[in-house]
Amino acid sequence: TQFDMGTCSVNGSDPLKPKCPVLNDDNMPAFPEWLTIIMLCVYLLFANILLLNLLIAIF
Repeated sequence: TQFDMGTCSVNGSDPLKPKCPVLNDDNMPAFPEWLTIIMLCVYLLFANILLLNLLIAIF
């Protein structure tokens, strides 16, 4: 993944630019993209189960 450091804000002080990702020594994101997708899927599954339980509890 190539990322231009000029299009982001290192410390998040510029509200018009997104915060820069944390990069490791190889200039790759320190937090892998596949892990983010898995965590999002787990979160959505958990949230849907809770909403379904709430719907069942109401009726």
